[in-house]
Amino acid sequence: MLLTGRRVSAKEGQRLGFVNEVTDPGTVLERALDEAREIASVSPSSIRAALRVLRHMDDMENLRTNLLYSRQVLMDLRETEDFSAGVNAFVEKRAPEWKNR
Repeated sequence: MLLTGRRVSAKEGQRLGFVNEVTDPGTVLERALDEAREIASVSPSSIRAALRVLRHMDDMENLRTNLLYSRQVLMDLRETEDFSAGVNAFVEKRAPEWKNR
């Protein structure tokens, strides 16, 4: 597709692995909102950290450096109140109360 510019359907894109989900046209907004709610339920500090790592990893020529950076970001995350809140909530089988907004 990269070399030919061939267009593919959503179903084929899903089969090829670059489309995560195919929905009926009338359900697209509700599915997008479901995904947004799921993301919003996660620790805000972990979302920020994941985005920092993704932005940093756009240069794959420096993969080793990027992996070391990712490790440092994860180590920093372990020091947040959200890390403790998430672990405690998991152990106590309850929803977490995020602190780092």
